[in-house]
Amino acid sequence: VIVSGGIDITNAWITNPAPYANGNGWTLSADATFDAGNQCAEYWNKGGATIKQTLTNLPKGAYKLTAIALTRTGRVATLSAGEASMNIVTIDNGTVNSRGQANTWFNAGNGINDLNFTLDAAAASLEIGLTADNTTSDYWMVWRSFSLTYYGDPINLAKAALAEAVANAE
Repeated sequence: VIVSGGIDITNAWITNPAPYANGNGWTLSADATFDAGNQCAEYWNKGGATIKQTLTNLPKGAYKLTAIALTRTGRVATLSAGEASMNIVTIDNGTVNSRGQANTWFNAGNGINDLNFTLDAAAASLEIGLTADNTTSDYWMVWRSFSLTYYGDPINLAKAALAEAVANAE
């Protein structure tokens, strides 16, 4: 499947990409609440908690890891792939206050967190996942799913872009 110039490789590399029904394929550092009916899972007052998975044998290249997830304004949660990381979407307290409201908010196309990263060499293993900040009071992180898109070897992509630019200039 081609997605915006990349190849969606989610199902080939990520076990259980929508871990809201159970944690299979994922390592959780604390008890999470799984809610299959609302298609999401949460950590409540569990700062520093993580949901992680180790991917193996990824080829060299450019990637995008997407997580549908949120945390509250004033709190920090990160999406990571190896050494690359970013803060996930935050929402104001009072905007979304339950897993049901999070489900509706996600269904409206919100909570998309895209982390672009590059592997300069094939990776024997690469850890991906979400990490809550270290606060424990009134902390809330909710997630729905993860996806992985492969864009190819960045050197070959750059060569192709240069060749196209030269051809267009002639």
